[in-house]
Amino acid sequence: MKKLMTIAAVCLLALSACAKKPEETAEPQTTDAEPTVETETAKYPPVTTLDDEGVKTLLKVYASVMDETFGAECDWNTPYKEDDVARYYEVKNFADADELKEYLAVYVDEKLLEESSLLNDFQMVDDKFCAIRGGKGYGYYGIDPDSYEMTGDDQAKVQFTLMQEPQEGSFAMIGFKEADGTWKVASVELPEGFN
Repeated sequence: MKKLMTIAAVCLLALSACAKKPEETAEPQTTDAEPTVETETAKYPPVTTLDDEGVKTLLKVYASVMDETFGAECDWNTPYKEDDVARYYEVKNFADADELKEYLAVYVDEKLLEESSLLNDFQMVDDKFCAIRGGKGYGYYGIDPDSYEMTGDDQAKVQFTLMQEPQEGSFAMIGFKEADGTWKVASVELPEGFN
């Protein structure tokens, strides 16, 4: 009996060694679908409809313009570098000023973006793209993107804030414009005394 089991085990081992695996090809499987190419619009998806999600996206981007972070993500508690003039915070989501401007251009009309402000608030430091924070105040006034009310087909009334606190009865009027199937923030009217 022991011999018979040994022979059976040897036969099973021999059969498994002879079994062929399906051949793997180095070439990817082809389909009839078009190849996917990363485009700039895929990198920063444009707003194509002024639905709730689209309006909030535009307002959030513009709120970051108002508070002078311009959509840059930084560890604001830990400067990358400091000197006598300013603190420099490494930007995690953009490689340089051109990439930051490219992102903003998808959502905000260029006439609302001050080139000088962008250049004053960001620079390369030791080959790292950094936000600069110096002696001036940041985020003094702004808007609450979640508190909007559409007042027309292409305009929203948004709660105005000072030091991130809502100012009762104060609203910013934000106008949107559509061109080539995408929407952008095109005009901003702040409460009296803040324009």
